[in-house]
Amino acid sequence: NDTTRRHHAIFMSTPSYHQIREFIVHRLGIYTAYHRDSKNRLIHAVFLPFLYGGFILLFNLIPFHSFLSLGWLITSLLCGVYSVVDPIVSFGLFVVFSLFSYISNGMIANQSVWMCLLKSLSSIGIAGFFQLAVGHFCFEGRAAPSSFAFYHITLLPFAVVINALNDFGYRPDLKSEIERHAAQHSQNFKSRGK
Repeated sequence: NDTTRRHHAIFMSTPSYHQIREFIVHRLGIYTAYHRDSKNRLIHAVFLPFLYGGFILLFNLIPFHSFLSLGWLITSLLCGVYSVVDPIVSFGLFVVFSLFSYISNGMIANQSVWMCLLKSLSSIGIAGFFQLAVGHFCFEGRAAPSSFAFYHITLLPFAVVINALNDFGYRPDLKSEIERHAAQHSQNFKSRGK
């Protein structure tokens, strides 16, 4: 697909603000195209805290710096990227991720590394099972995107929150832009016969 190749090429050079925004909105469109069923979207929203809480706990187990945790740093950088599209939602996610990081650091201080590792992997596994097996296969009727690359996972929290807010009338301009990309992706999907 030419659009996908163009978007991958963006990261081979120094991207501008508009290129980064276009890349993210395009990926939000792909997310939206694969998440049309309301029950699947609800499952993603319910299990998102388990998925990202597990990831943050897992990354915080890696010794990084005396006053910075790796999970907090990674999610803070993600929120910086999200702010290109919507600074208000990205700030809200920053607050939530910071709270998750604070809680996970408390768990690490009070529990064994193995118990924290078990909790983080269990949380990721349970969330992944419900989002993929139940949400996608049972309700959506198809798998998650076949090109399930790293940026799909990194954009997941932003996509879940922004799509939920858009359903309640938040940023109709952004919703129509995302829907345009979703329709384009669905058309490409149908034309390939998948």
